Amino acid sequence: MTQHITRTPAPVMLPAAPTNPGKVYQAAVAARTARRPGEAARLATLGAALGPDIGDFPRLLGNLAMDGDRAGAAAAFYTRALTLDPTDHRSYRSLALSFSNANRPDIARQVFDQALAMGAPPSFRILKALALPAVVQDRAEIERVRAEQVAALQALAEDPVPIADPLAEIGATNFLAAYQGEDDRPLQEAFARALLGGHPDLAWTAPHIAAGHPRSDGRRHIVVASASFFDHTISRLYLGLIRDLPRDRFTVTVARTDQRVDGMTAAVDRAADKVVLLPMDLAAARQAVAALEPDLLFYPDLGMEPLTYLMAFARLAPVQMTTLGHPVTTGIPAIDGFLSGVRVEPEGAQAHYSERLWLTPSLPMPVDLPPLPRSRPGKAAIGLDDRTPLYGCPQSLFKFHPDFDEIVLGLLDRDPASRLVLIKGREGWLDALLGRWERRQPGITEQIVAVNPMSRQNYVALMALCDVALETRPFGGGNSVVEALAAGTPVVTWPARFARGRCAKSVLETMGLDDLVVDGAAAYIDLAHDLAHDPAARRAMTDRIHAARDRLIRPAGVTAEIAQVFEDALEL
Repeated sequence: MTQHITRTPAPVMLPAAPTNPGKVYQAAVAARTARRPGEAARLATLGAALGPDIGDFPRLLGNLAMDGDRAGAAAAFYTRALTLDPTDHRSYRSLALSFSNANRPDIARQVFDQALAMGAPPSFRILKALALPAVVQDRAEIERVRAEQVAALQALAEDPVPIADPLAEIGATNFLAAYQGEDDRPLQEAFARALLGGHPDLAWTAPHIAAGHPRSDGRRHIVVASASFFDHTISRLYLGLIRDLPRDRFTVTVARTDQRVDGMTAAVDRAADKVVLLPMDLAAARQAVAALEPDLLFYPDLGMEPLTYLMAFARLAPVQMTTLGHPVTTGIPAIDGFLSGVRVEPEGAQAHYSERLWLTPSLPMPVDLPPLPRSRPGKAAIGLDDRTPLYGCPQSLFKFHPDFDEIVLGLLDRDPASRLVLIKGREGWLDALLGRWERRQPGITEQIVAVNPMSRQNYVALMALCDVALETRPFGGGNSVVEALAAGTPVVTWPARFARGRCAKSVLETMGLDDLVVDGAAAYIDLAHDLAHDPAARRAMTDRIHAARDRLIRPAGVTAEIAQVFEDALEL
């Protein structure tokens, strides 16, 4: 039976005209925790007036600005907090992260240096090493920042700095490195060694493991742990697995946080046999999972966020695995296996992973296609004439590698009447990307249509407006490919070197749409252009996509393949 658990912060009662800054601060923090940003900002502003010399209030206002992706405003608040207390390490950390979020890691690293000079914990050296640009300007920048990070992490791995509380002090992963298109195994292993050297207790072993965890005589207990079980790609990709793992062979517990909950969270909860909450405290979160005594602990998305990434260093189950939710090796010694697919991985792929690579015949995600939009308003919805050729590439902007510019700019130059639709990223990201393109091809940005982030339903509707979807490389999409195909929109892809650039290939080959998979920039541009300008060919391709829907939607078959991998791993 599913155990539904929710936690609501206790409200802080204030008089009509509060005069106590401490009480106002407590109320503001409670409002932020309860996801009432307007109320939290009002209270924090009131508190700043009551206690103008208290740095907690500008820091809280900075946190609220960061919650709203307003990095520039956040930096101003954190700077104010530091004028009140120049030794406040928390404000230094937050100020640096605000510059990183605004695509200015160079300034972030300077702030970390200032903090270290003011007596910040030496673990700030690790945070400095993790400061990477989200949108780079050219391959030379990638080579420079990567060389700097490799050198810094290797030095920290060989001569670790002490870390008192990894979640509080580090609270980050090396997320952006995966988008640089290189072999990340040495980098990830060096990062893991640096963390383990600085905090050996990360490798904590649960008591039931140390005592010799017995093999289950009946059903195996699978725990699926993630902080992304809300309206998020991870929920969409792995809800089917949680729901459909055969209950005659497995019991399934979901371990999640309650930092964000919504209708998708409820769907995940209903799909599981039991739900436990992971507190935002590393030791307590590990204890919560250890108390379940799982046979196999499955992390769908290690590297996406810090809590589960840091948990993964501990031995909480006899077998611990991850998969393509964040499609890059973890470098963590306690992660035994990486679940991927035969069609996703290139020859010799095991060398890219610190974990043992387990391959299923299908893409190891039980795909549930989203419903088609009820109405299609036409391209006028984004300010275009219906006759305008429209290419869609609504991906996170950090996926736009400089090597992909050859395709984007070549296609738009060949098709000057066309438009390319993107989704705006964080503050400063779109400007950085468009500036890069404008320097390479002046005037090209007039062909760009940038839209705000949107719901999944509206995303599918947007893809339905596009004549062709362009798959980024060397890091492509997963769920976004499925959503484009659900809309009947052809997806053109050129598979890259690593799994993170080969999921679209796997999906298209599964559906018998191999002719949308190309080998080279010229072939990519030709196919995308021809589809956009040949309505009959495009309609025929859309018909083929819809006819092949059943080949992709086979969650029972995919889940059976994954279940067999789990059983094989448990028998080792």
